[in-house]
Amino acid sequence: ELEAQMAPLFGALPKNEGGGLDAASAKYALKRHFLGHHHWRIEAFGANEDQVRSYSSTPMHGVAGRIADILESTLASSHIGLRELAMLAAAIEKAVKIDSADLLSEAMAVHGVSEQDLDEETQDLVLQTFMLFYILPDSDYSQQSSGRIKQYLGLAQRVYPAWKETLEWVQVMKQAVQSERNTLQALVEDLVFGYPHFFSSQCSSLRDLLLKFEQPGTGHVPLSKLRSTSSADHIPNSIWQFSESDEELRAMGVLAESDEKLSAVIIPNYILADSNCLPSSQIVSICCRSECDDLLTGLEGQLRNPTASAQQLSDWTRAVSPNVSQELLEKLEDIVNSHGGSLPIHGNAFAQWMHSVFPTQCPYRQDARASTAQSIKNAAAGAIVSLERRWPSVR
Repeated sequence: ELEAQMAPLFGALPKNEGGGLDAASAKYALKRHFLGHHHWRIEAFGANEDQVRSYSSTPMHGVAGRIADILESTLASSHIGLRELAMLAAAIEKAVKIDSADLLSEAMAVHGVSEQDLDEETQDLVLQTFMLFYILPDSDYSQQSSGRIKQYLGLAQRVYPAWKETLEWVQVMKQAVQSERNTLQALVEDLVFGYPHFFSSQCSSLRDLLLKFEQPGTGHVPLSKLRSTSSADHIPNSIWQFSESDEELRAMGVLAESDEKLSAVIIPNYILADSNCLPSSQIVSICCRSECDDLLTGLEGQLRNPTASAQQLSDWTRAVSPNVSQELLEKLEDIVNSHGGSLPIHGNAFAQWMHSVFPTQCPYRQDARASTAQSIKNAAAGAIVSLERRWPSVR
């Protein structure tokens, strides 16, 4: 199944002399696959194409460390075919399942219970604790008493405004899973694989809100408008705060500053920013999906080739965006001609052109050298919040 899912993307990526992918292309394929199918960002992958482990600011232990070792050794291979790519994807999915089992064990241990002696009330307490550990992770939870964890659960709505809806969703999932597979481990696996899709409703609400304030046709929201907007006024139980400083937005690669008098946030860049992800584990974080990747998937399935002619790209663009301007199509032809008549569809030139055609769906590629390192640093720092800062009301 994984091979079938990844085959169109694999077919559209450039191959080495052996017919396989190099490390950079394999990483790109895995990133695209997991963000598209599971709303996951792989934490072991770094900002640079030849890096592994650089998202996390702390050493990777246990299953996270083992999966990083597997990625490093496989990506160092001179031949990464479709089978090897699917095996890597399967290893990551298995690691997430193992991690969920460990998290469930921690949730039961902190309350001093085992799966064999769970009544309905205690099972709900364990599930709530599991979701707390999953959505708002912290290595210090295991050192807290059962009473302290219960206090955190009582305050979770203040820290994560979608907490109430999350627990309601857990109950729906619980009823569905118990009718098919009556084990707690089966349930938490479904929670881990299903919650990112539940989270996507927040992403959709964020996208709709930003589009409401867009400068028509630009994909931009004036920074002044964003700063004066409270997402809570428009999105029930919103987790988005719009509290980033200019420096943070610049480091995230989401700020458009071509007009000195009117700085603006680039909508798709903001939606896809690392800081909008939930750092659920050392293996993956939950992030918003890319609508641009969905467009690109359609093109990849049609081409099954890493490059395309101006005619192929023009025909595809007219099919998905009938109102595309002749000016943009002529610009595309110029870009293709400057690349010798065949344009790489995963390169910067085509990505920037895609942003021109789909400004609210496709991100603008900022200068990676200027922004990536600081962006990753900020994202990692933002993911680590001490218990004292997160739960200031608990003493």
